[in-house]
Amino acid sequence: MYYKKLVGQNLYLSPMDLENETNILTKWFNEDQDIAYFNGFYGSLLGVDKTKELLEKFNEGPYSFSIVSCKDHSFMGHVSLFNLDSHGLFATMGIYIGSEYRHQGYGQEAMRLLIDYAFNTLRLTAIHLEVFSYNPNAYQCYEKLGFVECGRWHQARFHQGSYHDVILMELLRDHWVKE
Repeated sequence: MYYKKLVGQNLYLSPMDLENETNILTKWFNEDQDIAYFNGFYGSLLGVDKTKELLEKFNEGPYSFSIVSCKDHSFMGHVSLFNLDSHGLFATMGIYIGSEYRHQGYGQEAMRLLIDYAFNTLRLTAIHLEVFSYNPNAYQCYEKLGFVECGRWHQARFHQGSYHDVILMELLRDHWVKE
């Protein structure tokens, strides 16, 4: 069951529903090449039991949300804040979204909700994320949200036969412009 914790125009963020999501995500992690490649699951063999364990671990994080459609309450993906520093000043953000919901603005909307929550409720000063250099669509999405590149780990990610950079990005509270 989903609960409308943070509500946007087209979607809302809810606490995770592991029973509903485990089978969907097992399929995504194994069959959706974008999720597998862009989120580091391609090298893993994830059956239902391992996926459930992984989701239980995600769910232990303090701010892991399901992305849910306002229209039909269907599960669209996850967005989360993790690795909160010990003083509560910054966190790392991550997102994945099902193929049928990509390139329609849903990922940006979900991230905007979580960014607003991070800065205005949790009072964080910065949000960090990592994006792989072979994922230019994600990089552009993050730039549109105000994230800026703040470093790189060169050739730190092996993907489809070659090494790629891991790009480090950050969004500072002072630079967040809520639309």
